[in-house]
Amino acid sequence: LEALALCDGVIIPGGVDVDASYFDEVPHPACGEVDPILDDIEFSALKYLEEHRVPALGICRGAQVMNIYAGGTIYQDLASQYPAAHQHRQKQDRIYPSHEVIIEKETRLHDILDCESIRVNSIHHQAVKEPGNGFVVSARSADGVVEAIEHQNGIWFAVQWHPEDLFDTVPQMKGIFEEIIEKARLDGKVS
Repeated sequence: LEALALCDGVIIPGGVDVDASYFDEVPHPACGEVDPILDDIEFSALKYLEEHRVPALGICRGAQVMNIYAGGTIYQDLASQYPAAHQHRQKQDRIYPSHEVIIEKETRLHDILDCESIRVNSIHHQAVKEPGNGFVVSARSADGVVEAIEHQNGIWFAVQWHPEDLFDTVPQMKGIFEEIIEKARLDGKVS
């Protein structure tokens, strides 16, 4: 946590599944690998980030971790727990967008990407179920799966897809990183 004192902004990246004990559930049979040490680090980091008003961007697992930290829930396995879900584990390379997300108007994500819908990559089997305290849904896929959330604190937001892999195929994704950089530049002193 000492290193966080040097950070003006943080990205909580993708990775393995979150341990179900963090949201008071037993592991679903379809859950994959978990990393309790990583979970501890990220949840402790989020506590620090909240207390010090440090901007944060969650990507994929990072969105789920941020949501769970705020008291929200996740689907442990979309295929079995959300039967209407489309394919969210694309077969093609990560640089290709595989499905569309619909962006809620009057959200920061809408302002960042300047569009009402956009195609994204999809490499996950877990997703936000109920948004945590202070979070609102800012994008969903056509099947209703939550694809982005943003916090009322104005400095935390998260996407379920991997924008870092889409710079060449969906150039608007650079805006997501420009947003977290700008929030970090302002050192979280935003309204």
